[in-house]
Amino acid sequence: DINDRFFNLVLSITKSKKQEESEGNFLGSYGFGKMVFALSSDLRTMIYYSHFPKNERSGEDEKRFMASAFLPSYFEEKKELEYTGQAYFGLTTDKPNNPRKPITNDDADTLFKELGFKPREPGDFGTTVIVPDCSYKISDLGKAVEKWWWPLLVKDGANKNL
Repeated sequence: DINDRFFNLVLSITKSKKQEESEGNFLGSYGFGKMVFALSSDLRTMIYYSHFPKNERSGEDEKRFMASAFLPSYFEEKKELEYTGQAYFGLTTDKPNNPRKPITNDDADTLFKELGFKPREPGDFGTTVIVPDCSYKISDLGKAVEKWWWPLLVKDGANKNL
């Protein structure tokens, strides 16, 4: 649902709870920040796989898999309908504002494994973001971390939310 971090990461476009909760430290890819992932993929696609502790909101769910893409918008003249270019791979819902939801649990593991990745084991919580057809080199990413993130990590008080 809208209060969930996975929702904010994958489905929310302009605003996230992170802005309200983080007291100005907006580290991460929520809201418009997720466009960094999309623009890093020549397919403009991101794949998300998450494993988290069960809680009251998630019910029996503890793993989620979903993909999203930010493609060029277009206008279909015959129908006079404008498409945003946002596309989501997930299960169908009955919500017009959110027509897709994540694939969960064993099905999430199966899809993740079929893509060639090892599913997370019990207790191995976290989120994996896959950016397919990305041309960045690991060495370039290391230099970017050193330049942009490292100063934040060593600054007094800056890493309190990490």
